Amino acid sequence: MSENVTIATHLGHAPALAHNRRDPRVVLKEDHIRTDGTFEMWLDRDPRELYQEVFGEAIKEYNKEQKRDDRKIEDYYTHIQKDKQRHPLYELIIGVYSKGEKGEIICSEEDSKVILRAFMKDWKKRNPYLALTQVAFHADEAGQCHCHAVFAPIGLYSKGLKKRVSLSRALNQQGFFSDGRNNTEQIKWEASENQYLGQLCHSRGFYVLHPGEKGTKHLETETFKAVKKLEETRALSAELEKGIAQKRDELDEITGRAETLRDKVSLQSIASKVMEEKEFYGAMVEEIDKKVEENED
Repeated sequence: MSENVTIATHLGHAPALAHNRRDPRVVLKEDHIRTDGTFEMWLDRDPRELYQEVFGEAIKEYNKEQKRDDRKIEDYYTHIQKDKQRHPLYELIIGVYSKGEKGEIICSEEDSKVILRAFMKDWKKRNPYLALTQVAFHADEAGQCHCHAVFAPIGLYSKGLKKRVSLSRALNQQGFFSDGRNNTEQIKWEASENQYLGQLCHSRGFYVLHPGEKGTKHLETETFKAVKKLEETRALSAELEKGIAQKRDELDEITGRAETLRDKVSLQSIASKVMEEKEFYGAMVEEIDKKVEENED
């Protein structure tokens, strides 16, 4: 007999990369993470490296066409980070949630890992325009096992910058189009990902309950709590990462000032030596001229 589970995929645009990889500077401040639990990094690439690989050539061609230097893009990742309308990375949180009447977990860590690994294995095939930079499997939190998939959406254009960050364009290229606010390309895409996740659950012997079905009330509550906790964790981790990045920038600025000061002192030292030598040789020239004048007399 199949066990009942409920599934969830949640899309966000503020991934907490340090939280996902369990950076000690962040994790030590997150009480809900169990130190004896397991987590695995299935992929962890530097986002800037991914951006260079995906968008680098398009940026180079775009810059060649610009006559004004202020229109050129030096670092596309930083360029998007400063853009208030776009996001450099998106994150899909994927989970299979289940508890019995006594609170026992139905979908084990092993089953979750098998299902979520299979889900991520075919990601590129399903999502050719959503380039992954990080994939983390978490089984060490208060909630149930889940997976974080962080990606950059790739939009193709015929004019201007030919390859850009654009979630809507990327999803359109994958066959998902909006039919209004209640049925956007994002909603359709998530529904498609949910359907695939459901198929993987079925192949593992689980029956997926959907909203409205008998017996879903308890499971939906657990799912809501888990997703809410993930949201709170992500917000906290993002804030901590922002603070770390700010301190790093401040350190870089101080280092830059120190280097500038050192260069300035070095130049002043050189200038001082030049002036000393100039005065020395000037005195010698004056002495020579004086002796020449005395000999002429």
